[in-house]
Amino acid sequence: MSEDEQIRRLLAVDTALRWVFIAVLWLTCGTVSLWHLREELELMAAQFTWAALRVGLMYNPRPFFGLAFCLAMTQATLVWQSWHILFGVNQRERKRLLGRVHKIRTRGRQHPLWRWVCQ
Repeated sequence: MSEDEQIRRLLAVDTALRWVFIAVLWLTCGTVSLWHLREELELMAAQFTWAALRVGLMYNPRPFFGLAFCLAMTQATLVWQSWHILFGVNQRERKRLLGRVHKIRTRGRQHPLWRWVCQ
């Protein structure tokens, strides 16, 4: 298998792992944050005002930061993946990925990603 194919497969594994992380993040942190904001969300569903949103966020900073973190990580992953789809892999990142491929090949079957990248 060529190095370009292995780099492409490693990038696909990285992308899949990022989305798994995002899913776990939303299932844990996002769910807990939404649960703590349930009363404010009910109030805003009945009648939305910017003041209700502001008060809900002011008096519940932890759930707000939890949701903000989930949204930020999702957006960062979307931008990262879109960049690779539209523009491809730049030389610096290609070199970094090639180094990771060489490390995976060096460790052989003992590396957890060997099966998906080199086999």
